[in-house]
This record gives sequence, C-alpha cells and structure tokens, in this order.
Amino acid sequence: RNHTSQTSKATYEYESRNIKPNYRPRVTARQEAYRNVSLAKAAADFQKASRADNTTHTYKAGKEQFKAFCREHGFEVFPGDPEAVRQFLVFLATRKGLSIATIKVRFAALRRMYRDEHGRRDNVTDTDAVQDCLEGLIRTLAEAPIQAPSMGAKELRLVMRALEKREGPVWSNRALRDRALLLVTYAGAFRRSEVSSLLRCDCN
Repeated sequence: RNHTSQTSKATYEYESRNIKPNYRPRVTARQEAYRNVSLAKAAADFQKASRADNTTHTYKAGKEQFKAFCREHGFEVFPGDPEAVRQFLVFLATRKGLSIATIKVRFAALRRMYRDEHGRRDNVTDTDAVQDCLEGLIRTLAEAPIQAPSMGAKELRLVMRALEKREGPVWSNRALRDRALLLVTYAGAFRRSEVSSLLRCDCN
C-alpha cells in the first residue's frame, strides 16, 4: 500500500512538472464574441438560439392552424382540451393527408405552446388520451421512409467536372467556394446545418 502511494505521488509530481504553465484551452471566434457580453444577455441569446428560425416559423404555423381548428369545431384553446388535440391530429392525418413526420412537428408545436402557457406540468399533450391517439396514428398510418441514394466519390467527381466545364480555364470565387464546400462536406460527412455554420476561422 505504501509502495502504491509513493508511486502515485511520484507520478503526480512528474506530470505536474511537465504541464505547460501557459496552457490555455483553444477559444473559438464564437466564444470570443461573447467574452465582453453580460452573462444574462448571453444566456438569453443562447436560449433563443435553441431553436432555428425555420423551426420557430414552423411551430408558429402549427399553432395558428390548431387555433383555427378549435374555432371551427367549437373547442377552447386554453387551458387545453385533450379531445381537441386528439381530433386535430386525426384531422391532419385523414383530412389534410399530412405525413406522420409532419404531424409529429405539428404536435411538437402544440406541446411547446402548452408548456410555455402552463409550464411542464398539466400539459394537455402529455395526457394518456392524447399520447395513445398519437401512437395509434403512428402505428396505423406510418410508412417506411424512402432512403435517398447516397453520394459517393464517383458522383462527387461528376459534380466537380460539371463545375470545371461551367467555369472554363478561369475559376470564379463562387465556383472555388462551392468546390471547397463540397469537398469539405464530403470528407467530413457533415450535415447541411454544420456546413452552413462554418466560419473562416474554423479552417485554421
């Protein structure tokens, strides 16, 4: 036991001597931009950024559609009626012909709306009646997704050749940018959202 303790102590002292005194974690440009921003404002900005603008727009459209449905069918939007939500989901599936994926997005919009109104408790979308209805819709109407063909090296070469033919001997800055983005996206297997958020400093 004493031997183990002495070995651990010697290892710790060796590692401590070899740690660079000026070591500092790498700070990205995005982090640096918030260095002089108050913590309260930064927290509010990050909370707002939890959903993309497109998601916010989609949620708003779903809420408005549900409110219009409630007005037409005599339901009260607040404090919330499980029957209204159940019938709305069925309406989307059988009358509007929306896919299950789109219905899930509409349901997520309602869930957010009632959570913002009542908090996490007493959310009408979490009731057994609503959850069972949604699960039944998914089990009954969901179809297997169609897998899009993947883009391989062969297809990437064809795209590059098409760019080369379009540009000729002198490449424009736009074509060079497109070529670089395609190569980086393919090499890193990045999603569209990840590519669109790339900054010049990320290349360093």
